[in-house]
Amino acid sequence: MINSVLLLQLDKVEDSIAFINSKPKPLAIYAFTNNEKFRRRMLSETSSGSLVFNDAVIQVLRFIQYQTNLLVSFFFNFLITTERKRSQFSLK
Repeated sequence: MINSVLLLQLDKVEDSIAFINSKPKPLAIYAFTNNEKFRRRMLSETSSGSLVFNDAVIQVLRFIQYQTNLLVSFFFNFLITTERKRSQFSLK
């Protein structure tokens, strides 16, 4: 499931923090900055599912890893269930 993405470019740190805090907690914040003071303020003054600086690809990779783990788990459970059913029929 993909939710909406909002891209903002704001000139003031205060504006971005105030905007983020005025909305429901976001799933992720992607902040692109080299300003260490801004990074510290984002960490201490906002809340989100995850906060990533100067990168968006890492979230995509985490999503792919999560989906892959689900698929492997589903397939493994399918094999176990199929094998159990096969064993039950062959024992009779």
